[in-house]
Amino acid sequence: MANELQLVLEKDIEELTPKAITWNNEEVMAKVKARLQNYEGLIYTDDQICDAKKDRARLNAFATDLNNVRIRIGKIYEEPLFQFKKQIDEVIGVIKNVSGKIDEQVKAYETTKAQEKERKIKEYFDSVIGDYAKFISFDKIFQPKWLNTTVKLDTICKDIDALIQNANNALIAIEALNSPDEDLVKAYYFRSLDLSAALTEAARLKRDREEAARLKELREQQKKAAEAVKVAPVSPTVAPEAPKDPTVEYLTIKFSVTATREDFYKLKAFLIENGIKYQAIRED
Repeated sequence: MANELQLVLEKDIEELTPKAITWNNEEVMAKVKARLQNYEGLIYTDDQICDAKKDRARLNAFATDLNNVRIRIGKIYEEPLFQFKKQIDEVIGVIKNVSGKIDEQVKAYETTKAQEKERKIKEYFDSVIGDYAKFISFDKIFQPKWLNTTVKLDTICKDIDALIQNANNALIAIEALNSPDEDLVKAYYFRSLDLSAALTEAARLKRDREEAARLKELREQQKKAAEAVKVAPVSPTVAPEAPKDPTVEYLTIKFSVTATREDFYKLKAFLIENGIKYQAIRED
């Protein structure tokens, strides 16, 4: 294409590749190793510490000279690449400036189309939701992926139709339970739009209701048992009075006892066995 942008190098990349840097590497390495042999196993005495410092300084100075040469040559080699990168970045900056403005227009167009598509989806939803409108809102069932250009409007409408059909089937299933909790289960379904979860909730409500009934029956039985003990106390028959010992002081104490019927019989037997006079006191 006539307007096609293309980067063209004036020379082949092979010609632009830096040549290898050759230097007397082997000669320097050999001399360095020979020189360093003089220091192997060398132990400096306290009087030779000054010499040790001088030797250290000479070795470090030579290493620094080598590194400085490397840095200087590295900058020379890197300068063309640095300039090339700088020029490329300038061109990219100009391109991004223009493409950014185009991108703004594209995004504005896509936003407008997405808003228009969402409006059409809601219009269809409102047209078919019917009596479910007070239970199922558009925001509840809306899926952001519907706005993707790859998702067709017909597909979305079918998804909404399926949702309504699922709601119909769910209500039929819930009503078939003939549960006294039907309204609660339906409300739970419309919150979750999950029939399985709603049926699980129905089972839980049933268990809770049965447990509440069991506890109520148990309390009523306990109440009846308590009333039976109260209205039918141990026989008020007065135990036969044992002969009193004139040298012993006898006391009369009135008290009430709360116990089971079996315990009352045991108490009565104890009193009789020990010759203790007792008499039941009726409450008016």
